[in-house]
Amino acid sequence: MADINVLMMGGRRAGKTSILAAMDRCCKEILSTDELLRVVCQAGSVEVMLKITELSDYFTDPRYTKSCKFVPDVNPTGSANTFEYECKVKGRPSGFTLRFTDVPGEYYEEPDKRSDMEDMVRKSQVLMIAVDSPHLMESTGDKSESVNGYCCYHESYNRVAEITDFFKTAFQNNEDIRTQNKLVIFVPLKCEKYYFRQEMERLHDMIKKGYEDLFRILSSPGINEICTVAIMPILTIGGAEFFKFKKYSYVGEYNYVENAAFRAYLPKYCEQPLFLTLQYVISLARRKAEGRFPLFRMFSELFGNQAKLEDLKTCEHDIKSKIMRDPALGFDIVQDPVKMIE
Repeated sequence: MADINVLMMGGRRAGKTSILAAMDRCCKEILSTDELLRVVCQAGSVEVMLKITELSDYFTDPRYTKSCKFVPDVNPTGSANTFEYECKVKGRPSGFTLRFTDVPGEYYEEPDKRSDMEDMVRKSQVLMIAVDSPHLMESTGDKSESVNGYCCYHESYNRVAEITDFFKTAFQNNEDIRTQNKLVIFVPLKCEKYYFRQEMERLHDMIKKGYEDLFRILSSPGINEICTVAIMPILTIGGAEFFKFKKYSYVGEYNYVENAAFRAYLPKYCEQPLFLTLQYVISLARRKAEGRFPLFRMFSELFGNQAKLEDLKTCEHDIKSKIMRDPALGFDIVQDPVKMIE
């Protein structure tokens, strides 16, 4: 079974594991009756369930419900976790594995982890950058944030410089990487406040501003021919939204959404980065089968000659129909060398 490596990057406790937990839940709901695609969590399911329990507790545990607010867990994460999803697509006798590696934000502070991180960037076909939206969007009253227009906590909390540097180093120091197609997805999360206030387009613009140097690298000549780049906001909790930062602290406090119907753990759109990843993989295979793409090494064994072109087209169309492409939700395919939206 072929593997697709997905590296999840982001700051400490930005919500990378929450993406996986909400993604697992949302996928089960959306794919429950699907005949063309099967996605099943094979490894890491215990960690996913623990995270779902933690998020659900914010809406059921009296410690939080009495005050109608909570502060997400900010304790350090010790080590990288791996989650594997087996994917089976109609027309193929065997499936492929999406292997998610959730790297703790603490890794960015450890010099001895640098080579490991650079290696993971090189070897991953898909890179998801988790963006803690309040740490990008909110005002703290600090005069320093007026210089860039975004929250003064953003660069340090979301590890912008370190993530940008990993990409820069990977592309500069390894010629091999320039033959490897990659999908880079910016995933703003904890963005319920901006969703309910219809400010997702502003969030989209702030992502572009807050990661300006990284977008510049990804759009540079040569790199823009192999990197597909997208912005896909998700609601990892659904029933609560950012309220304020605790005094003299970068720690955020969350209140329940006023509408009673949303006072529950109700993640939304969390399957979208996964669906885009699946479309990306199948689009490459379809274009290879059509002879429109050269054979990229990392996908050479993914589909082989086992899947018929018409089956690939059917699966691709089915997955496309599940992707929410509404710009009002902040969705954007920034650059598209694979021609996923043709």
